[in-house]
Amino acid sequence: MKKKTFSSQWLMPPRINEIYRNAQKLLRCKYSMFLQRDTLPDFSTIRQLKDIHKGERCFVLATGPSLGKMDLKKLKGEKIIAIHDSWLHPDFDIIRPQYHTIAPYHIPFTFDDIEKRLKGIHDTYRWPMKLFLGFTFYPLSVNNFLCTHPEFQFSETYQINYSYGQELQAHNYLRESIWDITKKPFSPLTGNMQALQIGLHMGFSEIVFLGIDHTFARKLSPTGNPHFYSKHVGQDDGIQYQHNFDREQIFARLSRLWTYYRYIREYSERKGIKVLNATPGSELDVLETISLDEYLK
Repeated sequence: MKKKTFSSQWLMPPRINEIYRNAQKLLRCKYSMFLQRDTLPDFSTIRQLKDIHKGERCFVLATGPSLGKMDLKKLKGEKIIAIHDSWLHPDFDIIRPQYHTIAPYHIPFTFDDIEKRLKGIHDTYRWPMKLFLGFTFYPLSVNNFLCTHPEFQFSETYQINYSYGQELQAHNYLRESIWDITKKPFSPLTGNMQALQIGLHMGFSEIVFLGIDHTFARKLSPTGNPHFYSKHVGQDDGIQYQHNFDREQIFARLSRLWTYYRYIREYSERKGIKVLNATPGSELDVLETISLDEYLK
């Protein structure tokens, strides 16, 4: 008689396990949507931005330390997607980004953190801007904050539904649907990835990143300030939470980040889209690295 192994009794094949996990997420999501149906945003409005910049180029402003040393005035007149607290850069009022994105909030963030960021954005933008928010069912989310603080609302706000919690994996990263922010897109690991999703949706054929240093890969430690601004001025995006990571957790996070960026590169190449890294001294070697000055010539 054939002996039953642990794997045959308890482990499901990867694809069956994926279906099972996705079904669980879907049920939780539908239930949460039912409970919060009165405060859910309209996710459909983002469809009107599909391919509005088809064939154009854009620049994504992240918040790594290198950004603070860069002369951004040369980007005046370009299409720009700003991330989080990049509005603290001294050239921001000159280049006037048309788009701003905030990734989904999570533990350990609170409404105080959200108010600080939104107030800074409100006080900075004195020109038309479209704001993108990542939506999840985190109780202290930006959406829930705006429901009780309408004075922070922007006239053009678009929300991306990440509540299904999809992950990029080897078997699904080439599927069109997982990149479609009007459907059930993959949950971004960073604000950079959310900005990329938005750029792809709007049809940009070249997306250039600035300020994605990822220098903690060099030190194998999340200690230190990962931004070009002081944490007392902006937000540290939960870096204090990551200070408790041990080496194993750091390696796991790095591996996952690099794998996601590789999926981004391979998917974009198949679509004929260039995703470039113009960050001086960046540790991220997965994307094609360029000099901003040479690129702009």
